[in-house]
Amino acid sequence: MIRLQRKVENGQAEFNVVYVPPGKMAEGRVQYCEHLTPQHVWRDGFVNPFRLRAVYVVADDPEEVAARWGRFGGLLPRPEDGFVRLDTARGRVLIGTKTALSRIFGEVPPAPALAGYALSCAEAQRFLEKCKNNGLPVRNNAVTLPPALGGAWLIE
Repeated sequence: MIRLQRKVENGQAEFNVVYVPPGKMAEGRVQYCEHLTPQHVWRDGFVNPFRLRAVYVVADDPEEVAARWGRFGGLLPRPEDGFVRLDTARGRVLIGTKTALSRIFGEVPPAPALAGYALSCAEAQRFLEKCKNNGLPVRNNAVTLPPALGGAWLIE
């Protein structure tokens, strides 16, 4: 665990962060962050209108991967519509095969990988239109990101 802190207006933001060692979570970079001073971080005017609702994970064996993620995060996996779901305090992790995830996102990287993220947005259709107007492929409510950014956004 690493303790981080930085000065902010009217105080100091403090965090505990746990980085997962390479190789432990082959699907992507996973870390835990505990906000020790949320009053300095989650302030009106500083929080953007998007909210991370879900992370989608590509796995050849979703049950095995969900069991590992569940042990790692102290979460209970459960089946949901062809995926395995893990509920966290601020969203969910959905683990599925490339075939299952391609029905949502279209193009999906091979396992192991992070396929995409679900974001909630107050004006979802307006945001999707902006993405289209800026040359990002949009299919249903999924925005395909450039390879440098990886995966896709599912706008809810």
